[in-house]
Amino acid sequence: MSLLEHIQQPQKTAYYEKDILLNLTFTFTTNNRIFFPNGKHKDLFNHNYKFDISIKSPVDTYGLAIDFYQIERDYNEKIAPLLNAPILNESLPEMNTTVENIAYFIWEQFEHLLDHVSSIQTLTLYETKNHSVTINKN
Repeated sequence: MSLLEHIQQPQKTAYYEKDILLNLTFTFTTNNRIFFPNGKHKDLFNHNYKFDISIKSPVDTYGLAIDFYQIERDYNEKIAPLLNAPILNESLPEMNTTVENIAYFIWEQFEHLLDHVSSIQTLTLYETKNHSVTINKN
């Protein structure tokens, strides 16, 4: 007999049925060229990015919000291949691959993945451990 064998489903499964923020962190590594005024550019080789995303989701009668693992699966299948590409400038739509533009691209991709009752509230993309941009819904 396992330690939890005797535990039964409670009559009331949700402790609280309101919206909640789920917070996830993702990383990706790529090469890209960032363009600046006067024809200048900076090449980033094997560059590591990290982003944090907060998703607002209702809590259902079982006390569950949108599934963390489903979000991760969707990211890994649909978004990560674009971000982890050998050359980011070639895998994303035509744009200057600045941290600002990449953040908006990621936001847009997640909007397409989420169900109609969940929504992105905040996304912070780190270009380095000390430099980041944040997008807020409001």
